[in-house]
Amino acid sequence: MSKLILVPIIAGSRRSLLESLAEDLLKVFDTEIIFRAPWFDPAEALDKDRGQYNSTKLLQRLSSPPFGNFWRVLGITQADLYIPVLTYVFGEAQLDGPAAIISMHRLQ
Repeated sequence: MSKLILVPIIAGSRRSLLESLAEDLLKVFDTEIIFRAPWFDPAEALDKDRGQYNSTKLLQRLSSPPFGNFWRVLGITQADLYIPVLTYVFGEAQLDGPAAIISMHRLQ
């Protein structure tokens, strides 16, 4: 059975929120949900001048996990995300790829 990997990125991602999200995802996708710590340093995506994280850089790292047997990888963060042509983004996903990232920062 394939797995959906949830990756809390950058401190501040509340465990209760992640567990609630995992329960909902399980109902929709009927697949095993696994929590994993990031296998990369998210600070690599930080733009210090903007005080935001480049979501494309995080997405690239999420798309290459150092383990096999997974269906999708979803990064979740409380950090503020951006792409160079936009002031901020709520998230980003790969078209036909395994990875996506969402930010709760501007949803609060």
